[in-house]
Amino acid sequence: MRIGFVRLIDAAPLIVALEQGYFFQEGLQVVLEPQFDWVSLRDNISMGFLDAALAALGSPIMSQLGRAGFVEPLVGVMNVGAGGDSIVISRDLAQAGVVNAATLGELVRSRRQSRKLICAHPSPYSANHYLLREWLSQGGLNPDHDVQLTQITTAQAADHLARHYVDVFCIAEPWGTLADQSGWGKLLSATTDVMADHPEKMLVVTEAFTQTSGEELARMIRAVLKGCRYCQDPSNAGELARLLFQSGYLNQEAQVIEASLAIDAQSAGSEVVKQSRQAGWRFRSWADEFCCPSAATVGWFIKQMVRWGELSDQVDVDQLSRRCLRGEFFRQAVNSPDMAFVSGAGLSWLSAAGTPG
Repeated sequence: MRIGFVRLIDAAPLIVALEQGYFFQEGLQVVLEPQFDWVSLRDNISMGFLDAALAALGSPIMSQLGRAGFVEPLVGVMNVGAGGDSIVISRDLAQAGVVNAATLGELVRSRRQSRKLICAHPSPYSANHYLLREWLSQGGLNPDHDVQLTQITTAQAADHLARHYVDVFCIAEPWGTLADQSGWGKLLSATTDVMADHPEKMLVVTEAFTQTSGEELARMIRAVLKGCRYCQDPSNAGELARLLFQSGYLNQEAQVIEASLAIDAQSAGSEVVKQSRQAGWRFRSWADEFCCPSAATVGWFIKQMVRWGELSDQVDVDQLSRRCLRGEFFRQAVNSPDMAFVSGAGLSWLSAAGTPG
């Protein structure tokens, strides 16, 4: 079984599932295949070179709508964690006194910039795209008029910031940490400052795969969920950092990986942002409650598309959400005493749509 991923901390549960033998325990022979970017991942799963992929949240939606170059309909079978993204600004903006979205908005409105600021995200069908839009709007900026939104390859984000090709980016870790540690920019805020415990990545397969490999799919989900639980356990933090570095899958230095995994309420962000965080704030989570596939999770993304004029407000959000998910495989995966599913209150921002069948 070939599973694709982009080199991100978000992929840690898959790497753990392979390196700790969880896939092997489920009787699966798995190869993890790093992809250069989300376009490569899209093409390779659509053309059958991959059996599954850790994909951007909007991938099933775009595929079901036949947009963004998707040629095969995809379905999500599992969410993989929450949060975990950074909003990074250039050194020039930091030196100009930008400490949050509000001060960025003030700077733009003062017209002290000779050009529109370039604000980047990794994909139009990523959660980053809409979280960046929301962050800018919290600063009183119109993302479609007051700045220039652009797409950037995740692995090149920090370098593009260093070369002054972009001014702001919203990207998954560890690339924000890399830019911050290198002095190329300032990790100003976390996306969970914009929206607590927001959905992030999904484990996806083609509709055709669900019809031919349902049993293997349930076992794959079970192994990845075990990986999520390993990553979530604080006692594994040191071993997780070592494993991610030594496996080579993230292609990053140990100190960058360690710092990214260690982000907490007082270790990343401007002082203004840190002081605004409430008790219980977290940068990322792989808890069970953020792994269950939910129509409400997908529905949030669809509503963002509607909000920003990228989808008609006549769309049936519930119907499209359910087309994008196959929740029965997740239920099958956790339907055993040793995989007892732990629910929680962390999804309170979602409606009670539950897990689709």
